[in-house]
Amino acid sequence: MAPGLGMVLRALLWPTVIAVGLFMSAGRAAAELRASTADRLSELVERCGSDVVAPAERMVACDQALAMEARRFHRATLLAMRGWQKREAGRLPGALRDFEAALKIAPSAYSAQRGQAVVLSDLGRYEEALKLLAGLLATDETNATLYADRGIVHMRAGRDEKALSDFAAALTLRPADTHIRWLRGRLATISGNYDLALADFDALLQAEPQNASYMHYRGLAKGSKDDNRGAISDFNRALALDPTAVGSWFERGKAFERLGENMRALRSYDMGLKLAPKHRDMLFRRAYVLVMLNRYDEAIKTYGETIAADEKLSSIPYGNRAWLLIEKGRYDEAIKDVQRALHGSPKNAQAFYVRGVAQFHRDNVAAALRDIDRALTLGRERTVSVVNYRGRVLLRMKRYREAAAEFDEVVRRDPKALYGYYNRALAAEGMQRWDEALQLYIKALEVEPGEADSVRKRNEMLVKLGREVEMWRLRLAETVQGWRQAASSSTARRGEPAPQPPRADQLRSLDATLELDPYDVEARLRRAGLLAEDAEKHAQGLADLDWILTREPGHIDALRQRAAFHYAEKRFEDASRDTEQVIAKSPKDKIAMFWRALSATALGRRSDAIADYNTIISLDPRMKEARVNRAMLFLGERQFEAAALDCEEAVQLRPGDFDSWYCRGTVKWRQGQPLEALVDLQEALRLNPDSQNLIVDLANLLFKQGRYGAATALLSKIIKKGAANADIWNSNCFYRAVAGDLEGTMSDCDEALRLDPSGAYIYDSRAFLFFRQDDLDAALADFDKAVSIDPNLAHSQFGRGLLLKRKGELAAAAAAFAKARELDPLVDIRYLGYGVRP
Repeated sequence: MAPGLGMVLRALLWPTVIAVGLFMSAGRAAAELRASTADRLSELVERCGSDVVAPAERMVACDQALAMEARRFHRATLLAMRGWQKREAGRLPGALRDFEAALKIAPSAYSAQRGQAVVLSDLGRYEEALKLLAGLLATDETNATLYADRGIVHMRAGRDEKALSDFAAALTLRPADTHIRWLRGRLATISGNYDLALADFDALLQAEPQNASYMHYRGLAKGSKDDNRGAISDFNRALALDPTAVGSWFERGKAFERLGENMRALRSYDMGLKLAPKHRDMLFRRAYVLVMLNRYDEAIKTYGETIAADEKLSSIPYGNRAWLLIEKGRYDEAIKDVQRALHGSPKNAQAFYVRGVAQFHRDNVAAALRDIDRALTLGRERTVSVVNYRGRVLLRMKRYREAAAEFDEVVRRDPKALYGYYNRALAAEGMQRWDEALQLYIKALEVEPGEADSVRKRNEMLVKLGREVEMWRLRLAETVQGWRQAASSSTARRGEPAPQPPRADQLRSLDATLELDPYDVEARLRRAGLLAEDAEKHAQGLADLDWILTREPGHIDALRQRAAFHYAEKRFEDASRDTEQVIAKSPKDKIAMFWRALSATALGRRSDAIADYNTIISLDPRMKEARVNRAMLFLGERQFEAAALDCEEAVQLRPGDFDSWYCRGTVKWRQGQPLEALVDLQEALRLNPDSQNLIVDLANLLFKQGRYGAATALLSKIIKKGAANADIWNSNCFYRAVAGDLEGTMSDCDEALRLDPSGAYIYDSRAFLFFRQDDLDAALADFDKAVSIDPNLAHSQFGRGLLLKRKGELAAAAAAFAKARELDPLVDIRYLGYGVRP
């Protein structure tokens, strides 16, 4: 992280005055002083102006030199030197007195004039400082340090454009000055001139690529331009250089938030808070992210920590915590929080509104109305939510006409607001306008069909109006509709999935539904979804979806499901076209994007797939499947760090899913961490012991660790269960051959070839087995067969070389060895691992 502004200015100005102010303008006087004084005085002068001696010792040396020096001009020089030392120590009034005393002796002393201007700026006396600097610049227009000093004064005074102009002038005169460029880049970031800031930090990083502060501020500029991924990259690099940089953890978390990556933002904040547990702003952002993740209890706790970190600036955290307490039904605590917020900010309109809501929930309606009206008087916007709450308060106070006016405004501003129609109907009931109330409840049900409270109240109104027959007819129709919705819904309510009948029973039920009503689109969709699980029934499922799309060409759910069917049948272009139609209508449809990403991957359009997964994760950071798939794409692009981050996120999100662990284990393996990879893959196998691809990979890892017995034991276990996977049989054949377990091994190779007669790797494995059995002619024939299928199979080319060499065909052997080493420079080492030398 960069130092604070005061430290920055001291770092800029103190070395400058020693190098420029003292030894340039007063250099001749200092030389005369050293030449004409006794050795002791000369030594004290050197120590007073040294940047090597400790600050306290410098000050003592300055004091002692002044006590010994009687010559006026020499005393002025020493006073200026001591003034700069005092400024560095933060003793600004004393520094100013020394500069003023020096100027009384030598009014034109540059070091004292500049020192006086700088200290006046430090003291906030900007106009006096600017006047002095203007005078100095009038006599020395090519002095970059003076332009920089004036730029700092303008920056402190909030005159950003003038400051930037002065910094530009300074850099024109001294373009290699990194400190001035850093100041300008920082100010450009703060003032919104991001292109200038980026140009400055790019130049600085060319000069000092390992400077964490420059990297951090370039990240800030990128984030301000909505290049959040670029910003995160810079913060990552800054943190690699300085892991203790709290500000970089904080800004990195904010960049992740802007991308919708709330879990990653939370982790970044947590890392920063380990270093600075009372960082108020970071605690505040952490609480907000927890709210976004629906972790309200943790958010409430974190808002408490925010308040404890800074009691004087806690009105907003109090208000935010009050909202969460209301959500949790803790109304008395919410009211106490609002009162604390109002103590610090007595005219906080939002606080009055929040307290009004809490009072309403406590049935203290008079107080609720006072608070809501007070909030509106203080400038709280009359949002639909505020208007609705005010109407509910009036409704509970039985001021029905006033309440009706509020709810009329709600439905006028938001015609899809069910609660507006429902509450307006309650107001009509209060005025005993039964028919009006009935029509409003019917309107509410048009917005949200089947909503229980609206149905109940509508039925009550029908009874009051003597229309019981109509009520029973509606209830019968709604019962049937409810059954249909239950059949098509995967969950009955929020929370755990509702138990589902067996798939065959569901299909029979849906068949019956569609026989009764062939136009039931929801039933067709549900049936198509069930048929998707059976490859032999895909044609029937597609027929249902085509039926819907013939009548409703833009039906989003049908298009989305059909894309899944096309993908399963390897019609990737068709799948992509269907998802394009969905996304054109619903740009944030993450499921359609998911199928489009899968199709793009299958079609070799990796960058398109990654772009879709990026969008999906920004919309739903908890979608584990998108992270796992993106990780595999990153892995294919050799972006190991990005892949590892996604797999780690998947494990955190879904630790009970085998593919999360499979993902992380695969990446660790590719990163050269075989032991860590083994742990993850074994956990994946525990969660899904029948995954044949996983078993092949895990056996391969064990084999490469030299654990041949463990590898073949794992493969044999799945073979006994009836594996019909050629890779499993082939791997078992090859591993046993390498291990020298030759009895019965040939049957493994033969079974692999039966399952995949054109598998080059299988012929390679059998060739090696023949080689182990000293059947050299059969081995050469199989190696030849392998390279005829795949000429780039280095292992087979090398095997051919071995056998040709043994047959005395040295030229052919040399060519085979050369080809093998060209394809795989490590092929000799691989064969040495088997105990075979060329």
